[in-house]
Amino acid sequence: MKPTKIFLAVTFVIFASVLSACSTSTTQNMHDLSVEASGENMPMGTDGMVTGLMGGSATGTFTVDENFEEICYSIMTKRMTGINEAHIQVTSSEEDVVLFDIANMNMMNKSCMNVDSNILMDMVEQPDKYSLMVHTDAFPDGAVMGSLK
Repeated sequence: MKPTKIFLAVTFVIFASVLSACSTSTTQNMHDLSVEASGENMPMGTDGMVTGLMGGSATGTFTVDENFEEICYSIMTKRMTGINEAHIQVTSSEEDVVLFDIANMNMMNKSCMNVDSNILMDMVEQPDKYSLMVHTDAFPDGAVMGSLK
């Protein structure tokens, strides 16, 4: 093999290795979560009645940064009006851990915010332990809910 071809082959292998390492580290440094929330996922009321907004839904995507200091989110709602609160909660205790700014939430909301690193780390490690809940004026106890995945 000619020296030029050997040089090109070695250069290609090194370049491919660097690209592979960069893409791997980027993937490992960002943590993606998602949710499909609906009125059908709301728990039954104490009277046995359905409590959620039937036909209403929210879809969310969440990206946690590599240092577990920030979460960026996009939440899209459908067939919901009068939204007055949106948050991620610990499902079993209903403890709110991330409260979203809903001042401009009207079908689509995107933003980033700082959140306690222990909460974000736990959300990434145990996403099904957490739920997105959206409340409306007509459904103050919750219009839609869904577990993170």
